[in-house]
Amino acid sequence: MSDDSFFREVDEELRSDRMQEIWKRYGKVIIGIAVAVVVLTAAYRGYIYYKTQQAQAAGDVFITASHLLEEGKSEEGTKMLEELVATGSDQYPFLADMRIAAQLVRDGKFEEAATRYKAVVEGSTELQFKDVARIRGGYAYLDAEKYDQASAMVATLSKTGEPYRHNAREVLGLAAWKSGDMKAAEDFFLSIIEDEGANTSIKQRSEIMLDLIAAAKENS
Repeated sequence: MSDDSFFREVDEELRSDRMQEIWKRYGKVIIGIAVAVVVLTAAYRGYIYYKTQQAQAAGDVFITASHLLEEGKSEEGTKMLEELVATGSDQYPFLADMRIAAQLVRDGKFEEAATRYKAVVEGSTELQFKDVARIRGGYAYLDAEKYDQASAMVATLSKTGEPYRHNAREVLGLAAWKSGDMKAAEDFFLSIIEDEGANTSIKQRSEIMLDLIAAAKENS
């Protein structure tokens, strides 16, 4: 036997003795850790599967309810959405709230709709939901003739660089006009026209409003 072979066998024996000693001391701990890892992994995967199934079920309810509303079955569709608001998972409760609010606007219940949108603003953690709800809530408050509430709803979105600034300024301009503050209204509509990022339709609406404001000044 060569020296290398001898030392290799001795080294293997020592390793084997060390492993046996470690196993005697910590075998139960090692088994416990292994079992815990398996259980936690299984639990995590089970939780992910459960959440996925919940989201899929909520999505199916939302789509069905939306179809019912489109078919004119308002009471039945709204009832399903209300249940989704109460028991749905992920962002579906907020989507359901916004869909109910849109239906309330269709039904002419503007203040109720605005209250729904406000609930989304106050409850959702998704910035996109909050911003859309603010804009839609602002328009709903305008229709409800609640001009101060309309302005408060959209004020933070009117600053330069905000993606919904044009709609926010339109709401602010209409609220000012309805409240009799022609100067403020004129400034808001001018800011829309002068903004290169504003689309054609909102610029056209702003031009119409500026014409109405000019006519009002001439007749005052």
